[in-house]
Amino acid sequence: MSFQVLERGNMMEAIDRLDAMRREGIELSRNRNFEFFEDPENRAALSLSKYLRALADEIAEGARQGTLRLQVRPAGQALSVRVERVDLSVRHVAQLSRREAEWLADEGGVGELMQRAGYKPKR
Repeated sequence: MSFQVLERGNMMEAIDRLDAMRREGIELSRNRNFEFFEDPENRAALSLSKYLRALADEIAEGARQGTLRLQVRPAGQALSVRVERVDLSVRHVAQLSRREAEWLADEGGVGELMQRAGYKPKR
């Protein structure tokens, strides 16, 4: 999955809107929210949101199992997040914008784990 850096700011705004809808109890359905899914930006935001949630779940589950190796390093304007699960022999490297990393840390609930791995939040 690849998004241009300029689009990522708008994408994160769309993800914030998706999160607000979820908090209000609104479930997205392709049948009931057809208009929402017609917009390519909304579809891309939903895809990115699912990806970031899955990444947060993978990090949290690895930590619970005691099998997580996590590294967060600067990579130019982005951050490189390396997730390794030794129990599954899986290694995943994600190149995230600063805003995506902030979302992962805050909304994804893995901020403390990321900080121990080298993430320095802008606060």
